[in-house]
Amino acid sequence: MNRYFWTGICRTERQEGINQIRDCIGRYGFLTDSRFFSDLSMSMQIELEERQVLAWYSDLAGVIQLSPFPPEQAAESSKECLILLHVAFAREREIWK
Repeated sequence: MNRYFWTGICRTERQEGINQIRDCIGRYGFLTDSRFFSDLSMSMQIELEERQVLAWYSDLAGVIQLSPFPPEQAAESSKECLILLHVAFAREREIWK
C-alpha cells in the first residue's frame, strides 16, 4: 500500500473547515482515523484508491492550502493507498478596522 504524507493550512473557521475536508474525503474515500491537537491542528488518516488521489488532491486544494503533490506520483491503480494529512488551522482574524 502506497503512503502519501501531506500538510495543509485551513484558513476558514475551524469547524467549517473540518466539515469541508470531511465532505471531500466522503466523495473519494474513507476517513479511518483522526486526532485533534488543541484547536490548532489535526491529523487525519484517509484511505482511497490510487486512481482517485489526484482528483481528491485537486478537490481538497479548493478547501485548504496543501503541500505540493508531484504529478508523477499519481497512479491509475485500483489498489488502496493511505494518505496521512496534517492540517493546521490559521484563521485570519480581523482585530482592528
